[in-house]
Amino acid sequence: YQTREDGKEAKILRFLVSEKDPKELKKASLMCLYNPEQASEDEDAPEPHEVLTASWMDYRTTPFIGSEKKILETLVDEYKMPVTHLNNFLNVEKGGPQYFLEQNLLRFPQSKTASGSYGTAIHRTLEKYILDFKKEGKLANKKDVLDWFKIFLRKERMAPQDYKQYEERGIEALEKFLDKKSDTFNQKDIVEFNFKDQGVSLDGAVLNGKIDRIVDVGDNEFEVHDYKTGKPLEDWENSDSYKKMKAYEYERQLVFYKILVENSREFGGKKKVSKGVLDFVEPKKENGQIVTLEANITEEKTERLKKLISIVYKKIVSLDFPDISKYSKDLKGEKEFEEDLIESKL
Repeated sequence: YQTREDGKEAKILRFLVSEKDPKELKKASLMCLYNPEQASEDEDAPEPHEVLTASWMDYRTTPFIGSEKKILETLVDEYKMPVTHLNNFLNVEKGGPQYFLEQNLLRFPQSKTASGSYGTAIHRTLEKYILDFKKEGKLANKKDVLDWFKIFLRKERMAPQDYKQYEERGIEALEKFLDKKSDTFNQKDIVEFNFKDQGVSLDGAVLNGKIDRIVDVGDNEFEVHDYKTGKPLEDWENSDSYKKMKAYEYERQLVFYKILVENSREFGGKKKVSKGVLDFVEPKKENGQIVTLEANITEEKTERLKKLISIVYKKIVSLDFPDISKYSKDLKGEKEFEEDLIESKL
């Protein structure tokens, strides 16, 4: 850079940039390399560090001064929006649009957390449990399921102390979850259905996502299920601000899944979704109970989310990331942000 943050001229790094003309320096440097005897007699021959400078110049590129917007436009070309992107864009607590930009468009590198790896292993285990049931016609015994979990957890390459902790935690959770829920699984269940190539489009917004489990409950109707690890929520209304925000985003996720199913190539016009279910895999610490939280998905909530999806998608593909500094970093602020988006105030 040529100027500092305060606007003053930056000092040149003499060991990288010589005051001599670059072309002449390079020419003299080549002479030093190919005719060292003549160079030793030349008073104007470059110093050794200047020879290195000339060599470095061959690899040096000028600073990027192009359009940032042009680069970002390539990232939203043929963009498909999953519910995690929508939640990140709307989550004022974490930064909203700026958080979405960093996490989902620029995808700033970050290591996978131990809890994230644990969640992946649990999901893969339950997916295999149902797929094996569909293939074999009977549920696998508990020992086999726990062995699968250990294999999936090892593949996450966790630190030894983390592996030991989450192996014990996962075994306890799966044992209790299967005792409680094994009779609710059906060979007709659809697991880990990916909507990537289902052509889900909503007012120009192209949607994407994967649903943990879709249950056929008859009468051309589905239930959408999502597995959750971590401390379970017992109801949708919570006094704790963190749980309140979580519950709100969880419900939005289930409504989003309804929209995916009903607008997909595979199920659109054939199946309806009126209920979403959160299956908490880990038991309550107080009494060991497995919690299942159900939500009746109303048309009112669905239509509202459709409007929000369309607005947010258009904001993303047009690279319009509004300033949300005026909103409080809680559920109240998030709802105000949503209303301002719907009412075109942003």
